[in-house]
This record gives sequence, structure tokens and C-alpha cells, in this order.
Amino acid sequence: MPYTIDAAIRAASNEVGYRERGTNDTKFNRWLGTISGYGAGGYGYPWCASFQSWVADRAGGRAGTDYPKTAGCAVAVSWFKSRGRWSSTPHVGDWVFYGPAGTTHVELVIAVNSRTITTIGGNTSGSLNGAYYNGDGVYRKTVTRASSRIYGYGRPAYTGGAYVPPSPSLDWQEAMLQQLPTLKRGASGEHVETVQGLLAARSHPVTLDGDFGSATEAAVKAVQRWGGVTADGEVGPQTWPVLLRVK
Repeated sequence: MPYTIDAAIRAASNEVGYRERGTNDTKFNRWLGTISGYGAGGYGYPWCASFQSWVADRAGGRAGTDYPKTAGCAVAVSWFKSRGRWSSTPHVGDWVFYGPAGTTHVELVIAVNSRTITTIGGNTSGSLNGAYYNGDGVYRKTVTRASSRIYGYGRPAYTGGAYVPPSPSLDWQEAMLQQLPTLKRGASGEHVETVQGLLAARSHPVTLDGDFGSATEAAVKAVQRWGGVTADGEVGPQTWPVLLRVK
């Protein structure tokens, strides 16, 4: 079937109200596959991006050609930008990314007006039938377009979908890297956990605890050697592109 915006919205809408089992164990992660270092046998990783990948697959999209099949928001942002499918303006059917460099969360845009976007997202909070649920399911919500949390919008390659050209003046990679910190041994926080998730996705066994210890440093050096950059164990402007490289 053709991969259309309507098909994606239908697939996402059918899942509104779905809730995870335990911590992050969902059918979307079971479909995508395991990632070393997470609970539930490797299926217990954050699933906002795997949900969007699952929706695209159910809507008829071709992985790697029409959309990024990944559990990582950072990898998805890189995929869209490297293909010139990135915009600061929302369109129905876009993937909207949140947080520093778009690494925190992603949702599907299902409606747009002058002030807000309406989205459907997984691994998020929302209300359903009068009850509020915190970060554990698929929900529909409305977000102001002026929100500082919004990083930008990726456009899948829908059949008949409008192409969103990149800004000719934007060096997207440089702009993205300016928002990512340099990390080294002793650092901690969500950016370190993003690094650890990217390392795990490349089959480097690290604990996804947000602490940059010796094991994380060793894995970073291995990826640096693979990527042909200085193997100093620090994740900075030379190493982030290697970690975010889409295979």
C-alpha cells in the first residue's frame, strides 16, 4: 500500500491509549529488536522513536528509504537532515523532535494551525477517558508552536507528500553540533545516556546509566578508531558525527 500521511495518522490513531508493560516494554520495541544494556531482555529502552518507526512501517513506509527505522531520536534527526528533509515549520505528517538537538523525544504531527500543533506520540504522558497517565503510553496532545522544547521537524518520504527543501544557508550539521556538549570521563546526565544508547546500538556493551565511566570511555575510543578520528575517549565535534552516522 502507498505510504501516505493519512495512512500514518490512521496507524498512530489506532494506538492511542496503548500503555507499556513494566518499564518501556512495548510491542513497538519487540518489533524493532533488542538493544544491549536495557531491561526486559533488551527490549526495555525508551520507545518514542520505535513507535514512530512502527507507525511508518504499518502505514506502508520503507525503512531507510522513506523513514528512519531506529530507537534513537538523535539518529532520526541525522537521517532527516542528511537527506534534506528537515524544516523549522510544521506540516501534517512531520515528525516533531524535542529537546537539545532533538535528542529527547519525537511525536507525529497530525494537525497544524497558526498557534499549535496536534500530535500523537509514544512513551509520553497524556489524558484518556478522564484519567491522566505519566509517560507510559501513546497519547494525543496539543503543543504550542512557540514552545522552546521544539527543536524542529523531519519529513518522511510520503507518496504524494510535499517535499520540504532545506534552507540553503543552513549548515545543519554544524548547527546541530553547536548544541551538543563535549563529554568525557566523569560527565553525567541525559547526553551521556544518549551516547551510551548510540554505543549500544553499535553493539558496544555499556551500562545505560548516564555516567561516563571507564567502560563508556573504552567504547567511545573503539568507535573513534572505527570512524577514523582521534581516539581520545572524548565525545566532541569530531566524535558526535561518527556516533550519529546512519548505516
